Amino acid sequence: MRGSEPRRGSHLARWGACALLLVALAARAGELHVFSYHDVRERVAGNLDPDQFAVSTDHLVAHLEWLRAHDYRPVGIDDVIAARRGLRPLPERAVLLTFDDGYASVYHRVFPLLALYGYPAVVALVTSWMEAAPGTTVRYGDEEVPRERFLSWAQVREMQASGLVEIASHSHDLHRGVLANPQGNEMPAATTARLDPATARYETTPAYLARIRDDLARSRAIIARETGRAPRVMVWPFGEHNAAVATIARELGMPWTLTLSVDAARATALDRLPRRLLVGNPGTGALIEELSPAYVTRRSLRTVRVSLDAVYDPDPAREAERLDRLLDQVAALAPTTVLLDAHAAPASGAPVAAVYFPSRALALRRDLLSRVAWQLRTRTGVEAWAVLPSDGYPPGVDLPALVEDLARHAFVDGMAFAVDAGARGSEVPVSRLVEALRRHRPLAGSGLVVDVAALDLLPATGESAAVDRVIVTGVPADLDAAATGRLARRLGGLRSPVTRVVAEVVGLAERDDDGAALVRTLERLRLGGARHLGLRLDRPAAEWPAVATLRPALSAASHPYPR
Repeated sequence: MRGSEPRRGSHLARWGACALLLVALAARAGELHVFSYHDVRERVAGNLDPDQFAVSTDHLVAHLEWLRAHDYRPVGIDDVIAARRGLRPLPERAVLLTFDDGYASVYHRVFPLLALYGYPAVVALVTSWMEAAPGTTVRYGDEEVPRERFLSWAQVREMQASGLVEIASHSHDLHRGVLANPQGNEMPAATTARLDPATARYETTPAYLARIRDDLARSRAIIARETGRAPRVMVWPFGEHNAAVATIARELGMPWTLTLSVDAARATALDRLPRRLLVGNPGTGALIEELSPAYVTRRSLRTVRVSLDAVYDPDPAREAERLDRLLDQVAALAPTTVLLDAHAAPASGAPVAAVYFPSRALALRRDLLSRVAWQLRTRTGVEAWAVLPSDGYPPGVDLPALVEDLARHAFVDGMAFAVDAGARGSEVPVSRLVEALRRHRPLAGSGLVVDVAALDLLPATGESAAVDRVIVTGVPADLDAAATGRLARRLGGLRSPVTRVVAEVVGLAERDDDGAALVRTLERLRLGGARHLGLRLDRPAAEWPAVATLRPALSAASHPYPR
């Protein structure tokens, strides 16, 4: 989500009345909208502000006024727990307000507003920052900030005593990154196996779990000591967690966990309440957009699929150049998602023998997936998905374990499993692979990659019901108009309320291809009713057709409105 910048405002004006109607229709008993706020300041420069998570006081007041005027009901954790236990349902239009990081502004600006409106809230504290001595600094992201930017324990106790504020743990010292790959990327400490640069070895699973347990236990003990009440809510830094760390939090007395996601929460899913992160100092127009049930699904997918073989080079310097070119091309093309083939393509007829992430079963060609996925997410703003074949491995390879290895070492937004049209298929149900993925990446999306030649087999298998995307690949770049129309209609028949179908056109192999055939086929598919489109480009990014040619047909920034 961006803020209430001019273009978003004009976009909102086109459908504002419809959005209000959708919001009203979306209000159902049991549904809970959870918002994640951070610092609240008098002046915030919207998308130009260095702190993109800050909200201005006047915008926060406008949010609270809008919620009250439209009969939204802010609730507390006790209300959510009661609904989970079947004691009483949540009211319609239930909203939970949360404030992360323990900024002093929560006491000076937010707490008086909560008292005025009578609204409850959750305040999440990073106890290592709270324990810093007055007059010192704490490390916040990439900068040192004064300890006084954060709450004092006396202020925390006063807010808790009001009955309006629930104090939660935001960890002791997990609100930071740790070294996650040989290339030097740092990733969220709560879900990353640390790489020891001295030994070039990753943290073992027992060591990782012990580190997390020690951190959460310390945070819980400090909050209990200072407030007289142990926290029962765990708010994961950056929203990142997995099944193992959630179990640790539960065992330590914090069974209710808050994450980050754009989905509305349900009272029956208390172990993971997704929250909407407010970015860019949003006004009430953006708040309405967040509350709309169409917010998540209305955007068309535009995907680019790349093999990591086209990034890998035995020379690390040339490999870095290839990655930089890929990032530049993706940034210029502006798709929603980049799909990364995470295995080294085997010789024809040979089994998959090597992958681009550390695994227990296959050879490591290069520890590259983690680096490429993270750079794509942080430098271009796209979703980074991994793709693995669902078959074609040597005997004895445990495919769910391989999926877990990938999810443990690579920060991916989703994973798709490719089914070879000529193979007999994996003996492991896709639902098991999705379960393996979500043990480490519980918020990750899931998908199937199916060759267009195997479309007729898809409905019979029922596998598409286990995923939220189906990528139909093998669509020829030079498909004629009549065939394109027939295919678009077939893809429309595969759609469901939970599954989006992407038509993936395969790029021509010739280096001198100018992309015109690709663009014609993509445009024909779109006009024929295919809402979600993709492009597979197996060549190095330096050999792609001109982005200026591809962008109008594929860029997410051109659909539904240019920007």
